Amino acid sequence: MRSEHEWRLFDRLQSNYVDKNDRFILPHRNFQRQYAHIYAARLWALRPKLHAAVQRQFGPEVSICRCL
Repeated sequence: MRSEHEWRLFDRLQSNYVDKNDRFILPHRNFQRQYAHIYAARLWALRPKLHAAVQRQFGPEVSICRCL
C-alpha cells in the first residue's frame, strides 16, 4: 500500500505539433478601431436618452448637432 505522499509516475505520449497560426497574424498592428462598432452601437442606443438629458440640462434652445 502506498502512502498519500508517494506519487505515481506516468509516461507521457509524444504528439506532433503543427503551427497553423499564420492566418491569425495581423499584417498591421493597428488597434485603433478594434471596438469601434461596439461604441457606435452603444451611442446609437443611448442617443435618445442623451438628447433628453441635454435638453433638461441646457434647455430646448440649445441645438444638438453631430460632431465628428
